[in-house]
Amino acid sequence: MLGKASEIKTLFVDGNCIGEIERQLNTYLEVNKTWEVVDIKYQMLTDPACDDQLYITALIIYKDNQ
Repeated sequence: MLGKASEIKTLFVDGNCIGEIERQLNTYLEVNKTWEVVDIKYQMLTDPACDDQLYITALIIYKDNQ
């Protein structure tokens, strides 16, 4: 069992390149060592209205074991 709903938290991260998302995720995980990551969901999409600009998002689902 993952735990009670009140114990589960999320963090949404977005950017324009996968390297930027990786740096942000690694920074959050290094700083927040009490986090137990349950899952990370990635999504990539392009915006045809902006010359197919790439957008990348990540949703971290975690429990804070503090």
